Amino acid sequence: MSGSSAPREIVFVHIPKTAGTAVRGALVKALPDYEAVFDYGPKSSATSEAWREALAVADNPMALAGFRQAIAERGRVLLAGHFEAFKYWNLFAPESFIAVLRDPVERVLSEFSHHRGRYGYEDPIEVFIERPRLRNVMARYLRGTDPRRFGFIGISERLERDIPRLSDVLGVRLKVPRTNIGVHDETVAGHMKDAALRHRIRELNAEDQALYEFFLDRAPGEAVADPLPPALAGIGVAGRMRATLEGTLTGWAVDGVSERAVELEVRSGEAIIGRVRADGFSKWLLTRQLSRNGIGTFTFDLKAALGALPEAERLQTVTVRPVGGVTPIAGALRERRLSLLLGG
Repeated sequence: MSGSSAPREIVFVHIPKTAGTAVRGALVKALPDYEAVFDYGPKSSATSEAWREALAVADNPMALAGFRQAIAERGRVLLAGHFEAFKYWNLFAPESFIAVLRDPVERVLSEFSHHRGRYGYEDPIEVFIERPRLRNVMARYLRGTDPRRFGFIGISERLERDIPRLSDVLGVRLKVPRTNIGVHDETVAGHMKDAALRHRIRELNAEDQALYEFFLDRAPGEAVADPLPPALAGIGVAGRMRATLEGTLTGWAVDGVSERAVELEVRSGEAIIGRVRADGFSKWLLTRQLSRNGIGTFTFDLKAALGALPEAERLQTVTVRPVGGVTPIAGALRERRLSLLLGG
């Protein structure tokens, strides 16, 4: 039985390649009176079959409310999976959330090794590390939240130090077996010694590096009052954007840390082509509990902004990111979509 100090609901944000599988297994074993609900996406066999439909439509306000009510009625629940924490941030107490971080270079090399071994990935690592989806993965998983308010954030390289603290937080004894962190094939092992490559990975993962360093020497589970470093200026912001064929860029962005209206910059490639403030009201944001006051929508005349660029620069990928932030909000407009927009 779990200890009386354990929260009724635990949300384990399983960031890939951070010893998360071992930690999840230890949680399940040590908490037999908790119902384990796994959310690894609608197509994954690891997702709990009984909850698959509910988890797949969790962006629908009514379905989300139903899922939350059903979870509450189950008593003690462990929710774990490869999901961004913001998906459930407004549904559970912040202290219910736990996560484990890893040195960004080691995490990226481990993921590269995983792609090679499991999916037959053949491109060189220099191509792999530049892929936008594979940058700042840890920060992306925590985006839209305040990680300082998590009940526990551990470090995979220091699990022997951190797991006893998590055991204290949960009131149980957790035993995490040694994992295969650091076990790579010959190619990846060679990359680990390449100083220039390691430097480039840190450059591409500036948010992950800042996040890792911020929590590296802190006692996991202790309250954190220090401000987040400038490199994490945009980590509290979650959002999404899209464009109509008429050339209007629309979307939403909310800050789960400050709750202030978010200032955004619109970029074509790396060039800033405009700024916009996400200060519009949306009943959907309010109903979905993405924003406490429903404030967070924005619109931007993208067609006019692109039209002002030299013709050769108009089809570069368009993204939207918080001012001062590194990683864009969800959504990107690439050449094919931009061609339709400009030709309309």
